[in-house]
Amino acid sequence: MSRYMEALNDPDTKACVDCERAFLAALDGNCRTPIAGQAKIVDGEMVFKGLIAKPDGTVIFRAERSGPVETGVAMGTDAGEELKKKCGDDALAFFGDAEVLPEPKSSISGAATDGLGGYATGDYAMPADGKDPGFAGVAAE
Repeated sequence: MSRYMEALNDPDTKACVDCERAFLAALDGNCRTPIAGQAKIVDGEMVFKGLIAKPDGTVIFRAERSGPVETGVAMGTDAGEELKKKCGDDALAFFGDAEVLPEPKSSISGAATDGLGGYATGDYAMPADGKDPGFAGVAAE
């Protein structure tokens, strides 16, 4: 099985994803925290840019790193630790009491979800085929 998985793996993409995940892990980030990180390989070198922001956007801290591809995880971890210190090592104080809603409720529309990305409200329903027509669509009655 690993032979088949190896054929699907792109080493450069994996190195970048590993860097980004190390950054998120250092910040204890998840899908509900305003944290962004992007790693890419440019001319054989890994370049990483990350940020952490207050939910209202009033404060944004950034970190950048570049170096050998094989140091990507260390770069991501180091950048995360830098930003953690900048926000005072206290995520709860930094993010405040702003509600960043997780599934099963959309933070944009407030619509309940099925936990898999499908929404259904009185005004909108995702088609059964799973193809989202956008929030402009209205459920058939």
